[in-house]
Amino acid sequence: MHRARAVIVATGSAHRKLGLPKEDALSGRGVSWCATCDGFFFRGQHIAVVGGGDTAMEEATFLSRFAEKVTVVHRRDTLRASKAMQERAFADEKIEFVWNSEVAELHEDGGKLSGVTLRDTVTGATSQLPVTGLFIAIGHDPRTELFHGQLNLDDEGYLTVDAPSTRTNIPGVFAVAATWSTTPTARPSPPPVPVAPPPWTPSVTWPPWSTPPRGTTPSRRRPTRPRPPPPSETTITPTPRNKEIVMATVTATDANFEDVVLKSDKPVLVDFWAAWCGPCRQIAPSLEAISEEQADKLTIVKLNIDENPATAAKYGIMSIPTMNVYQGGEVVKTIVGAKPKAAIERDLADFIG
Repeated sequence: MHRARAVIVATGSAHRKLGLPKEDALSGRGVSWCATCDGFFFRGQHIAVVGGGDTAMEEATFLSRFAEKVTVVHRRDTLRASKAMQERAFADEKIEFVWNSEVAELHEDGGKLSGVTLRDTVTGATSQLPVTGLFIAIGHDPRTELFHGQLNLDDEGYLTVDAPSTRTNIPGVFAVAATWSTTPTARPSPPPVPVAPPPWTPSVTWPPWSTPPRGTTPSRRRPTRPRPPPPSETTITPTPRNKEIVMATVTATDANFEDVVLKSDKPVLVDFWAAWCGPCRQIAPSLEAISEEQADKLTIVKLNIDENPATAAKYGIMSIPTMNVYQGGEVVKTIVGAKPKAAIERDLADFIG
């Protein structure tokens, strides 16, 4: 148990899903929620974007740089996006619109998305749309399940706060903007996070170990640390900055992939990544740690898809980060998306025990 004078809820939000069969199975195989992450893989292809808000229009206009055609599927006959975003989308010759429609079914061929079935929201009639990419932009859901029955939530699951502050119904508990709403209307996308909670003074009785001395007030300023004496002219104190950093992971290329990965005696996890991929950078420290801790059981290899497109294409990489586990020269497991270290370790339980 951890005790604190204040708690800030910053659990964020998750992309809202369509709730269709095969949706999770085809994630990273043609179904995506991030155009900037995965649009690169759909050059010259027909892509569908689901949604009618600013995010959907932004995704569609971005994807038109790569795609042969982008079809926006919206369940109404008008868009919710701002006028400026609508004008940008309508002016793009590669973007088409299918009104009063929703995605009813996903189709696959060889484990990849091959098309979708659309249902007319007015007549109920169905039609087929042959696309190889589906980008879902229908909003976000707050990750507030942990607080049900403790903190006040609105009908959409967002925390309610005492605006204009970020105070919740429990003294000392605050919420960042991605998890709260001052109205019962869900936010289409997470708003900016406030810099800090408003000034707040505890009004409850705290345990003795955390109570400041009588007659004093806890300072909000960080205590100053004494400046260390200057180092000797002839002595250099080793620090992490001047120590050589040894990477635990191995780099693979199109040229050495067979030797490094396919011929390995141990299971090999290949992290397909790119320098422009934010989630790839997010999971890099976790992979380094796992590589160090499980070096006797598993080898972790990184392959830059921009520099080695042939291998990425051979294994059908359509989203990054994607991690394939190879054993005996074959892909035995695929992990798609950025995950915490503990979640990656659970996915690798069959290989690292």
